Amino acid sequence: MKRDWCKYVHRNRTQGDCQLVTAANAYYYLTGKTITKRRYERLIDLCGCRHGSATCIEKVHKELKIEPKKLYLSVFEFTFGKKILLPMELNVWHKYYGFHSVLIVDFERRVNAVRITNFKYATSDGWIFLDDLSHFADLNNDRKEPRWKMRRFGLAGSKRC
Repeated sequence: MKRDWCKYVHRNRTQGDCQLVTAANAYYYLTGKTITKRRYERLIDLCGCRHGSATCIEKVHKELKIEPKKLYLSVFEFTFGKKILLPMELNVWHKYYGFHSVLIVDFERRVNAVRITNFKYATSDGWIFLDDLSHFADLNNDRKEPRWKMRRFGLAGSKRC
């Protein structure tokens, strides 16, 4: 599903709202509707990221009627199938952002590259090769219980996995 690249949110509005930006971009990807500035301000307060990281992002997901459909432990795990289902949230680490949430909205199989929102310091107009992305994305490999690194979003209540 292709959407207008200019209508995605490409930068945080507060210091710690990257998960909210990801949720807003996933909402736009799935519905084609953008979020007004007034509604975005209410969502900032709803998830608690006005003065820090989002502590209740699940409330925003519920409000926007989106939900995580599948969790992945690796950047490459989602590319093995024949069909790539997007949008995909990804946890990254970057020296400019620190720990950061971004959203994959496009995948070009011929060159093994993805287009990512809200990650301008590591991408070229949103595009980055998966090999290069793995330097930012493969975190927490030394934990005994690995946590998700990627999660695919869908509309709440939809059957599509």
